[in-house]
Amino acid sequence: MRVNFLNSVEGGTYWKGILEELANQGVEVSDSFAVGEDTYRKRRGRLGKWMTLWSMYLRYPFRILVSPGKSDIHTATTNPFFLPSVLRFRLGRRSHSIMLVYDLFPDALELSCAMRKGSLSSKIIGASTQYAVRNCSATVFLGDILKKHAESRYGKSKRSVVIHVGADARPFADFPPRSLKQQEKVRIGYCGNLGRAHDSETVFDLFSAGSPANLEWRFHSFGPKYESLKLQLSKALNLENIRFDGPLPGKEWNDFMRQTHIALVTVESGWENVVMPSKTYSAMVAGQAILAICPSKSDLAELVRKHDCGWVVPVGDVDRLRQVLTNEASDCETLLLKRQNAFDAGQNHYNCSVIAKQWKQLFDELVTEVF
Repeated sequence: MRVNFLNSVEGGTYWKGILEELANQGVEVSDSFAVGEDTYRKRRGRLGKWMTLWSMYLRYPFRILVSPGKSDIHTATTNPFFLPSVLRFRLGRRSHSIMLVYDLFPDALELSCAMRKGSLSSKIIGASTQYAVRNCSATVFLGDILKKHAESRYGKSKRSVVIHVGADARPFADFPPRSLKQQEKVRIGYCGNLGRAHDSETVFDLFSAGSPANLEWRFHSFGPKYESLKLQLSKALNLENIRFDGPLPGKEWNDFMRQTHIALVTVESGWENVVMPSKTYSAMVAGQAILAICPSKSDLAELVRKHDCGWVVPVGDVDRLRQVLTNEASDCETLLLKRQNAFDAGQNHYNCSVIAKQWKQLFDELVTEVF
C-alpha cells in the first residue's frame, strides 16, 4: 500500500514519528511539502512572508495539480485551504483522497475578521471546503466537536473519522512525573504559537492583579498575541517570575518539557469549533498537567475532563484561574495526580504508535472499497 501525505509546511517531530510508525506497519509512505519546518519558522520580514505565501499558495498547489504522484491513497491537509479540493479534482477516480482538517476555512478567516460571513469571498472558500468534504473518500477531524461543527455547515462526508494529532512520546517515556522538591516552585509553560485563536487576556488580567508567588511562568512561544502579551507585561509588571524566551530547539525543548509541571493551553471564545491545540498532546506525553483556558464545550475541555489531567477555566474567569493556581495546582498531591493522569493518557492513547494504527485502519478500510 502506497500513501502520499500532502501539506504545504513540513510536519513536526510528532508527524515524522507517525510516518515512521506507518512504515514499520508496512505502509509505503511519502511526505510532500512546499516549505521546510525550519524555513517556515525562520523567515521574517515582508520578503520572507511573501516567499512563504508564494510557495504555499501558488507553486505547491500548481505542482500537485500537474502531478500529484502515484499512490493508492493521497492525504491532503487544509493547508492551504483549497489543497484537498484541488487534489480531489485532479485525481478523479484514480485513487482515494483524504481531507485532513487542520484548520477550517472560511471559519478561521471569519473569526479573525479577515472576511465577513456571507461575503462573496467567504462563499467561494466555503464552496471549496464543501466540495472536499462531500467528495473526498474520507475526512479526518482532530476532535468530535470540530467534526460536528464542520459537517453542520458543509454537509456529511463520505466517511468521517476523528484521529487526534498525538505526539512523539518516546523522549519522555522513561521520565514519569515526580513529586516537587521542598521549596520548588510550580513551573507553568506555554510552548508554540500564541495567535488569534488563543486567549491571552485572561492570563494578562491575572498578572495585572498579581499572580501567586509560588509560580514560575515560562513562555517559549511566537505569534502576534505572544508579542503583545510580552510588551504589555514588560511595561506593567515586575517580570521576576515570568520569562519570555521564544521557541526552543529540539534538545532544549525536550529538557524544558521534562522540567515543567503544568502546560498552559488556551482557546479563544468562538474558536472552539475551529481549532484543537496540538501542544496539548506534547504536554501530556511529557507528564504535564493541562491548565486549559477555553470554552467549556470544546474538544480541549472534553479531553482534560475525560482523563482528569488538569483544570478547565472559562475564558475571562480570572477568579476561577486564581482559585485553581492558589489551591489546586499548588497542592503537591493534587498536582502529581493530574500530571500522572496526563502522562498515562498521553503515553497510552496519544503517542505516535497508537495514532499510526488509527491511520492504518483507515487506509485498510479505503483500499478494500471499490470506486
